[in-house]
Amino acid sequence: MAQAINLLTYIEVKNLVCEGKSPLWKRDGGGLWIRVDPNQAKYWILRWHKDGKNNARGIGTFPQTSVTQARKIRDEYMPLVKQGIDPRIEKKKERFTKVETSRFTFKKAFLDCFQHHANKKSGAWSKGHKKRSNSIFTKYLNDYLGDLPLTEITDEMVLEVLESVYKKAPSTCQKAKHLISVVFKYAKDKRIFKGFNPVMHLQGNSLIAPQPVKHRVELHAHEVGEFMYKTSQLDNVFLKHFLYTQLVTCLRVGSLRNCKWGYYNDKYHAFEIPDEFMKGRKFFRCPLPTQLLPILEELRQHGDKNKDIIFKGSSRERGEEGTLSGNTPNDTIKDRLGFMADAHGLRTCFNKVLTKTKKFSIEVIEAQMSHKFATDIRLAYLGGEDYFEERQELVQYFADWCDKQLEEYKVDNGLA
Repeated sequence: MAQAINLLTYIEVKNLVCEGKSPLWKRDGGGLWIRVDPNQAKYWILRWHKDGKNNARGIGTFPQTSVTQARKIRDEYMPLVKQGIDPRIEKKKERFTKVETSRFTFKKAFLDCFQHHANKKSGAWSKGHKKRSNSIFTKYLNDYLGDLPLTEITDEMVLEVLESVYKKAPSTCQKAKHLISVVFKYAKDKRIFKGFNPVMHLQGNSLIAPQPVKHRVELHAHEVGEFMYKTSQLDNVFLKHFLYTQLVTCLRVGSLRNCKWGYYNDKYHAFEIPDEFMKGRKFFRCPLPTQLLPILEELRQHGDKNKDIIFKGSSRERGEEGTLSGNTPNDTIKDRLGFMADAHGLRTCFNKVLTKTKKFSIEVIEAQMSHKFATDIRLAYLGGEDYFEERQELVQYFADWCDKQLEEYKVDNGLA
């Protein structure tokens, strides 16, 4: 015979009074009881018997938890109890899963991922990478994927998004693909997503295959004299000194154009560049040849006294914070100076010329190019050695060699 349930009325529960020193218990049925303590506080309690033990679980107070609410909880909990499942723990798990799954849309995951990588103590995203990632998300991903929970995003959806990006900007498509993968990896690492990264299903997909890489075009050694002369004839003082500085120091465009006067160490005659402006995300101390010292003085005189920027961009060639734009060096070398080389080709020239002299070790040359010049184990044994003194000799030798190329070019062309 089934036990009677819902035995108490709201009025009965409201009027219950404990008159003794021990709590008063009243049964509502189905394992639900109301307990009234001597201080007249009333608690809903679930009670059951399992494996020879009596068990009890509080589920709320009256009147905050009404009679109807208490019975609803009883009807949800008791079937779990009969299966040997702790109702409270199960409900917490269920609530957490529901909240996390619905809360972590792709947009939410991206924003959390962005903050995580932007604020890391080491290996944080650079200013440029943050700007690029935010731009890709805003321009290409948010409208399609932003409001979707991660659990509902499939590889078919990602492919459709990437195909639309590929039609407009093939190179950006690969960056968008990588960004989506990074967001999913972050979500998996945070344990807010346990599914499969949909980008992994798109590896090698021919519809969004990367375009063939265009190899960098070097500035040949025999062109250095002509390059030096034509560069010196540019009317933009910041641009001509930028190209010369890049040639003799081998710094990358992104590192050099973001140099500030605060990075210049006049004691060691070096640029001390923060990791955020280096490709390898490691602090770099770049020695400067003596030829650059009067050039720096000239740049300081022509610069904006209210800004710390060394290589200021013109109104047409200005990048972030008033610096020379990233495309200006390439455009100048090809379009205005007439060379087939690009800015990266200056680094290739630096490397080839110095390697052929056999006066400097490969490690010293690679260190000046801010390349990783040894295995992690060897670097550990070197104890952070950066060959700064050797690199001082290196850049000075190369700058002197460049001067000779310029003089030879002038003589050969009647310009001396």
